[in-house]
Amino acid sequence: MSAENLDTSVGARLWHEGAAWTVVELDGSNALLRAGDQFKKVHTSSLVGTAESLDLPTVQDARAELDAVVLASLSNKQLDGVYREAKVFDELVLATSQTPVNDRYEAAADVLGISVRTAYRRGLRYSEQGLVGLVDTRLLQLHRPTVDPEWDSACREALDSYGTAARIGDILT
Repeated sequence: MSAENLDTSVGARLWHEGAAWTVVELDGSNALLRAGDQFKKVHTSSLVGTAESLDLPTVQDARAELDAVVLASLSNKQLDGVYREAKVFDELVLATSQTPVNDRYEAAADVLGISVRTAYRRGLRYSEQGLVGLVDTRLLQLHRPTVDPEWDSACREALDSYGTAARIGDILT
C-alpha cells in the first residue's frame, strides 16, 4: 500500500520499525500492535509513512486497478457509450420498480437497440462488475489488417499505373 493509504484495521499485518506487527486492538486514534509476545501502543497517524502493509492486496483491489486500465484505454466516444448504457440500466433495470423484471429488460433492450438476451447478459455483468462489465472486450483487441500489406501495396501500385483518367473511364462505362 502507499504511504497515504495504510490499512490499520484489526488483523492487519504491518512492517514497522524492523519487525512484523499485527493490529490487535483499535482505541480511537490509537492501535495496539503485537509482534510475538511484545505489545506496543501507537498513534495510528504515526504509522502512515513509516509502516508498510504485509498483507497482499485483495483481489477486489487488483480488479479495481485493472478496471481503471480498461476504462482508460477507451476512446471518449466509446466511454460515452458505456456511460449512456449504464444510465439506461440504472434507470430501467436496476432501479426499484413494480414493473416485472422481464419488462424492464425488454425496455432497456429497445432503448439500446440490442436483443433482450444481450440486455440480460450485459445487465448482469454491469450489476456484478460495474462500468467495466459494459465494455465490449473486442474494442480492446489490436486490429490487424486481414490483407497482407505487401498484397495491398501491389494492388495500389497496379491501380496507380493505369492513371486517374483510366480509372474514371472504367467507372463511367
